[in-house]
Amino acid sequence: MRGIAGALMLSVLLAAAVVLYLDSRSASSDFTAVNETAAKLRTGRVEARSFDRSAAGRAIAIMERLLADPSSIAAARDELGAIARKAASWAEAAPSGGAELHVAVSIRAAADELRAYALEPSDYHLQRARWRLESAKRALAGEPAAQGPVAGIQDRLDNIEQSQREQLQELNDALK
Repeated sequence: MRGIAGALMLSVLLAAAVVLYLDSRSASSDFTAVNETAAKLRTGRVEARSFDRSAAGRAIAIMERLLADPSSIAAARDELGAIARKAASWAEAAPSGGAELHVAVSIRAAADELRAYALEPSDYHLQRARWRLESAKRALAGEPAAQGPVAGIQDRLDNIEQSQREQLQELNDALK
């Protein structure tokens, strides 16, 4: 009886080991697929440029000054457009899932929110710009943030969304 129970227990342990092994291989291939997907999610509309930490810090400082005096935002639309374009080029070059991509996308989104505020003043745009700048500052300072392939996909999709918003803003500018 003990021999049968022992053999049964051994076969259960072997089956569990096989399941765990196959599961880990599946997770590994899923992880690889997510990384490959994140790498392919690029807008392709801008030239990729290396991330510039000091320029990113200056862009954040400029936008924080504008947030401190919202009446100055409308006059800074061209400068905000330049900041958004520079951040877009950083995002295009940045590796997926890293802090550089997150900083670039956050700066781009903040600039776009401030440009939207210039066209349609709303506390909503100011709050979103503040939130995006805080996120960029934390990532730039090296504070831990969501990183990895899933965060990379989220940032890439956010970058694509910002690209679409910029196209709409350009269309609105042309109509006004």
